[in-house]
Amino acid sequence: MKIKPIVIATGLVVPLSLFLFNNIDKENSLADEHTSKHQDTHAVIIKDVATKEVNLQQKVAVPVHRSPNPEVDELALYTDEKEKKWREPRHVEEVWVDINPSDTLDKIKPKSSAIEAIKAIEFSNVPEFKALNLGDKLTLNLPDDSNIDIEVESNEFQNEGIRTWSGNFTIDDQSYPVTFTFGSSSILGFIGHPSGPIKIEGRGRTAWIYEVPDSHGYDY
Repeated sequence: MKIKPIVIATGLVVPLSLFLFNNIDKENSLADEHTSKHQDTHAVIIKDVATKEVNLQQKVAVPVHRSPNPEVDELALYTDEKEKKWREPRHVEEVWVDINPSDTLDKIKPKSSAIEAIKAIEFSNVPEFKALNLGDKLTLNLPDDSNIDIEVESNEFQNEGIRTWSGNFTIDDQSYPVTFTFGSSSILGFIGHPSGPIKIEGRGRTAWIYEVPDSHGYDY
């Protein structure tokens, strides 16, 4: 008679254990499912943020158009760099003005007494004058107060920072040369005028412009 309660108790314990284990498994399964959903949600958020960041970068980035030919791209890049430095040709109408020579300018005045047509000048803008380049035009006033219109053909750097630009002017359908050379502070110019060569010699912003006399064998 005592065995029966034990059997009954055993019969109750087994189903209860199974219920508890099943319940624990369900809770674990729910926890795993919740964790998985949380991880999936987190991954979706990260992906969404990354997508938005990429879209933002695409909006900010400057589009680059590539041609099928790499050589064309290199040429375009080279052309772009050159265009940055390019500018429209300009016309400088007043390069210098007449002045009374200073004591400093008197010290570099040509010494020859044979020079008759000579005057002191001051450059309006030395950096601009020095930087004149291909296609630029300028008007120069000569010692006899006549003017010539010059077109610049080249501007080149030489050794030790010396810079030279060359051009020409036309009189009676004939072309004549003009050359200016710039050192750190000195300015030397030559105008091949048909009436006789003209020189410009100066330092800083001031210079002498004079007609070279026909006589030779002396120091100007």
